[in-house]
Amino acid sequence: MINAVLLILEKDGKIVFGRRAGTKQSLPGRWSLPSEKIEPGENLETAVRRCAEHELNLLNLSNITKYDQIEVHKEGEDKILYFFKANYEGHPFPAAQNELTKLEHHTFKDFFAKYKDEEIGRGLQYLRAKMNY
Repeated sequence: MINAVLLILEKDGKIVFGRRAGTKQSLPGRWSLPSEKIEPGENLETAVRRCAEHELNLLNLSNITKYDQIEVHKEGEDKILYFFKANYEGHPFPAAQNELTKLEHHTFKDFFAKYKDEEIGRGLQYLRAKMNY
């Protein structure tokens, strides 16, 4: 079972969405939230902060709160996804090109109007259904 954190990073009413590198083994080229696998023995907040730094070069997060969690059993993958909301300071950018290659900032409503399920990751598909978009 893989455990991962997914970040709902908000600033000025918009969320950071990233396009996964085409070389990724899981969901290549799809849009997703910044995410990282949780390392053995790592607590959730540490994983959230490591994800923000590794994927987006963001060091200053505030108001970190757990939003939701789900289990995913699809296409040979067994995962527990932990969604965390946080605010941030600074300007995110794709810090590791083998992770995220492009960023966009949207409200959830605008993002889901722009992209179909085939273009987004499982976590975002779940949020779309949960938010009725």
